[in-house]
Amino acid sequence: MAEQVTLWETELKEAGVVEVSTLRASNSDETARVILDLIGKKDREFLIVLSLDKNNYITGVHELAKGTSDHVVTTIAAVIRFACLTGSHRIIIGHNHPMGNVLNVSEEDIELTLNISRACCLHNIELLDSIIVDYQDRYLSICQIIEINEKIGDGKALTEEKLLAIIEEVNNAKQE
Repeated sequence: MAEQVTLWETELKEAGVVEVSTLRASNSDETARVILDLIGKKDREFLIVLSLDKNNYITGVHELAKGTSDHVVTTIAAVIRFACLTGSHRIIIGHNHPMGNVLNVSEEDIELTLNISRACCLHNIELLDSIIVDYQDRYLSICQIIEINEKIGDGKALTEEKLLAIIEEVNNAKQE
């Protein structure tokens, strides 16, 4: 006699629509503007995921987690689940720092970005960026910081001093 197991359905339910300043995530500035529009003025931390097609057009937004005034908790599995269910070719994650400065990048912010990037690779999904925004309409791209840190290649940990130097380099590059 055959054994029985529960049959489950996993569905993605549309929760409405949101207005964004652009549908194409062609650079960090445009993407940051979208994230700022969505969560920049929130009074607690939110983590969102932007789903992108192969041409970097935003096809969906998921408010993945709501936190407190100084942190938000999520799982890598939740990010990947949304990306897979929406058929994303690429994703961008974003979260806000409602109480402080975007320059206050924590080790957890960087580790989460690296771990999501690794998990995305396993599913043939590209993590294009991980952006932090604040209530003063500022933003910081963690992926740019990681990329610059790897280019430096000095084998040293990402200290606050080194982070500030990298941020200055990113900002100088934006002005050129």
